[in-house]
Amino acid sequence: MTFHITIGWWLLPLLITAASFAWAVVESKADAKQGDGLFGGFTVVLAVMFRMPVAAAVSLLAWLIWALCC
Repeated sequence: MTFHITIGWWLLPLLITAASFAWAVVESKADAKQGDGLFGGFTVVLAVMFRMPVAAAVSLLAWLIWALCC
């Protein structure tokens, strides 16, 4: 039994994962800079609680497609 890892095919889902989490972090930091006022900190937390699961779902979908196709 041999085990092969070809460089190249797994880079696309890795880049999608990195891009989706980078989007979530950058947008959350932008919200934190604008989060002044009474509910500023609360809305930042809500934004992070929404964006991180979305980024995780995008990442998992990319890896699922990769696993099914390759």
